[in-house]
Amino acid sequence: MISEGINRVTLKGEILHLYRHPNGSVTATIGTGGNKPNVVFLKGFALYLTEAYKVGDFILVEGNIQSSYRKECGIRISIIADRILPLNNTPHKYVNHFEVYGTVKSIVNFGDMHKVNINVVSNGYISTVPITFNYNDYRLNSEIGEPIRVSGIISTTSKEVNGKMRYYQNYVANGVF
Repeated sequence: MISEGINRVTLKGEILHLYRHPNGSVTATIGTGGNKPNVVFLKGFALYLTEAYKVGDFILVEGNIQSSYRKECGIRISIIADRILPLNNTPHKYVNHFEVYGTVKSIVNFGDMHKVNINVVSNGYISTVPITFNYNDYRLNSEIGEPIRVSGIISTTSKEVNGKMRYYQNYVANGVF
């Protein structure tokens, strides 16, 4: 039996964009004071999101990071929402935080960075979560197969590629336990 890990995401911010997918899910872009992570709301939860909330609303979203394989784009990493709460009548402080605990699957060093893939078990499902470590901040002593617990932020960037805007979401470590 595979033991459960920790796989949590907490975001507090403003709904900037809602995109309805043909399969019934909805991707919400949440502004968290500089970064704009995308969160996927699956079918029934997506319906609730679109009926109860709109662009401009301030919300708290809790979820987890999941990996999946798709023929058209390979491995895709997504934040899947588990819970949403309104924050319209409370003081707003942006929050952008993740925490995972799992096993080191692979480590790739490039320049002043480490990219560490961590296998995390959540609800019986194994997700591979890629975490970026700044080498100057964290000298990794972990080996493949060893347990590791990491916290961090979801960093987002965009750039133009072949005349189209591409959006990127990276999981950047700010704590190793």
